[in-house]
Amino acid sequence: MELRTQNGDPLMFVYGDPAYYGRFSFEKALAVRCPAPHPLSMPMGWQAVRLMEAEPGAEGKLCCVGPLDVPALW
Repeated sequence: MELRTQNGDPLMFVYGDPAYYGRFSFEKALAVRCPAPHPLSMPMGWQAVRLMEAEPGAEGKLCCVGPLDVPALW
């Protein structure tokens, strides 16, 4: 799932198994800067990867596409 912070930083977020997504450079530490759009049942699964160089310290609130914007899925 690709989401952007309010200021447009190009980050890609996933919510899944850290062992699997870690192989593709996804990190929990990067995702902590941008909270998930809903409370997470398994917080360790919220991860992100930088798609290109962005300004350090960028923060923002994430929004989710309609079909995934269902709290029960998170």
